Amino acid sequence: TAALSGNRRGAWRMARDLLEAGASFEQVVEELLVPAQREIGERWYRREATVSDEHLVTGITESALERMGALTLPNEGQGGPVVVCCPEQESHTLPARMFADLLRSRGWSAAFLGASNPPRDVGVFLDRIRPTALVVSCFLPLHFGGAATLAEVAHRYAIPVLVGGRSLEHRPHVAARLGSDGDARDISAADHLLQAWSTEPPAELNEPNLRLEGLDLDSRADDVASSVSAGLLRQWSPPTASDRRLLDRAEDGMAVLIRFAAAAVLVDDPSVFNEHVSWLGPLVATLGLPDDALLAVLDSTATALAADCPDAAALLTDRAIDLRSDGRDPTGQRQN
Repeated sequence: TAALSGNRRGAWRMARDLLEAGASFEQVVEELLVPAQREIGERWYRREATVSDEHLVTGITESALERMGALTLPNEGQGGPVVVCCPEQESHTLPARMFADLLRSRGWSAAFLGASNPPRDVGVFLDRIRPTALVVSCFLPLHFGGAATLAEVAHRYAIPVLVGGRSLEHRPHVAARLGSDGDARDISAADHLLQAWSTEPPAELNEPNLRLEGLDLDSRADDVASSVSAGLLRQWSPPTASDRRLLDRAEDGMAVLIRFAAAAVLVDDPSVFNEHVSWLGPLVATLGLPDDALLAVLDSTATALAADCPDAAALLTDRAIDLRSDGRDPTGQRQN
């Protein structure tokens, strides 16, 4: 599409032509803009596009949303206010913004608060406008804890919560553990649920149910990664300058890997971690790391966590065993 090639005017013309041909705002979002974002993400994963390319396409998509909204969406919705926001440290705002605009296209007055919202400030905002609901968009599992905190804040004001986003597309049970008061997997289901809540809010609100071991590990992920990195470096004796550069490049990835393990423990769902490892494997070679680097990190991190975070250690150990028994290295290549 035009967006994928960086053609801002061409992308807008495509969106405008669809609207003029009778397509609804919702159809253009779901059939043009969302596929473009998925495609650029897949190209980045295949190393066919850079982060800068991704940002360019996202900017074009946001511009198209803005112009489409100015043409087709009402300034004020007829439905009661709904607040849409992202948890603290969550920077992937486009899905949340799209959802807010889709709510507006269905007649809701949706307030989109953007990225990384401090819970205290969200509470002040909710208390002031008293919305029908708070919608929390959680793109990455790394922000499960932040999403649950926002749910707790909303519940203090007796405001029901919908927690959704890419990280929860196939995990309604996890959304419930984060404090979601309903299961709405798409805009139609959300609209239906919000309509019901606007006349009769839930009699009981669903409080988050998280495991403290996960919260503790998330807070220590950087320190654990540094310790594991230092241990791996000692195994290469004496380490070369190349060894040091490789570990420096990998350390941030280790911290993220540990935080995914923490997220899996937090909501008691191993698939959260296992899916990340499956996604990460093919990227190892592109970082210039050895094929067995991921297995070495899994083994070393499991050892480091065995004493004070046994459930996370078990996750890492089980995943390493699965990779070895499958007869493939972590990059997905069949071993001899």
